[in-house]
Amino acid sequence: MPPDAHEKKIAVISTTPWDSYLIKTGIWTYPPNAILGPTLFRIPAEEVFFFVIQTYNTSLLYLLLSKPTFHPVYLRRQRLLHHGGRARIWRWLGTVAIVAGILAGAMLVMKGGKGFYMGLILAWAGPFILLLWYEIINKQSSNKPNK
Repeated sequence: MPPDAHEKKIAVISTTPWDSYLIKTGIWTYPPNAILGPTLFRIPAEEVFFFVIQTYNTSLLYLLLSKPTFHPVYLRRQRLLHHGGRARIWRWLGTVAIVAGILAGAMLVMKGGKGFYMGLILAWAGPFILLLWYEIINKQSSNKPNK
């Protein structure tokens, strides 16, 4: 199902401060002769349109690629991930890695200079990745195979 208005709002609301800050600080620029003119918090209308259309593109690509072609529950490795301490270890390792990325991004931002842009990306995208990670963990937990 294509994204609803709620998903488009999330895309625009989460991306607008990011782009606006990057444009304000001169990290991103748009040549005046290449944009239509109207802006939202210094963001060209074309870029705002991109936020919305990219939400559609990503959702449609997900729908196309997420159709199951086989049932992984019958794979031995899949069952191992659902049971015992291995699952907890992988969950915690993933969480620690994502949080470490967020903290590394914050440190790069505070340091400034070289690596500042990478720090901004890590600090901005990390919380979204963490939310997706927890969604994956919860989905796997609810799909445990029967013993």
